Amino acid sequence: MDSEALAALKERAAERERLLGPDHEDTLAARFEVGYQYLEEVRWVEAAQWLTALLVDYERVLGPNSADTLGARGNLAKAYAKLGWLAEALPLMERVVADCERVFGPDHQHTLATTLNLGDCYWNSDRPDDAFACYERVAARSADYPDDLALYDRLARRYWQAGRRDEAITWYERWVLGYERGVGAGHEFTLIARRRLGDRYWELGRQADAIAAYERNVVLSAATHGPDHELTLDAEWTLAGMYRLDDRPAAAIPLYEHVYREYMSLSSHLIKVVEADLHRARAATETAEPKGYGDG
Repeated sequence: MDSEALAALKERAAERERLLGPDHEDTLAARFEVGYQYLEEVRWVEAAQWLTALLVDYERVLGPNSADTLGARGNLAKAYAKLGWLAEALPLMERVVADCERVFGPDHQHTLATTLNLGDCYWNSDRPDDAFACYERVAARSADYPDDLALYDRLARRYWQAGRRDEAITWYERWVLGYERGVGAGHEFTLIARRRLGDRYWELGRQADAIAAYERNVVLSAATHGPDHELTLDAEWTLAGMYRLDDRPAAAIPLYEHVYREYMSLSSHLIKVVEADLHRARAATETAEPKGYGDG
């Protein structure tokens, strides 16, 4: 059964076909919106079927190189990829990228978007080197703005999944730096990116770098949003947990206490969890010895 949005788009496409004819550009555009809605609703089979028929009409009416034809071809390749039909998706997406470069140029938004999709196709086809080439090509042309910087996170995660940890860290660091420049060092997006970087440092055994990242989040969140803001409390709770894992329970206690007090005032459902963490930190101070990173 169609959603309300999809039914409305289909009705509009049918009306335009009745009034303007099946080959009118407005009719084709309305049909394109139906195909896109199928993609948005994750109905990949219907999307592939709809876009296959639409692409035939676009190529016949507008030609193989029009922007609308390239868009329909790219969406069809995306539907194929989501269905796992990589043998069909990959050559189609490669053609779309080549056509976009020729028609729009290498730096055009359409070209970069399709290059990114091609990278995903390569990745899912177990061709990581080709995927990284696509991702890095797009990243080289991106700006320090959140929509573009999401690609840095994707690159970092892909490198991490491929076991290429040094390259992953480089992209995580670029991700954080990009957000700092683009939206500010204490912005929520930047705090999330820096925490992810800290997590990766920790997994690599770089505890000092990880702790420094978590500490920076606390300072910058407090300066940007205030000491009692939920983002700051979350940063403090994270840092306290890392202090405790790092055998520094005494450093964790004041952070836990602050978070606990604020959550009590907010009647947060997390009060019991923080209270348990605080009790564990206090218990650990009875046996813990002070630790410094210069200790042997």
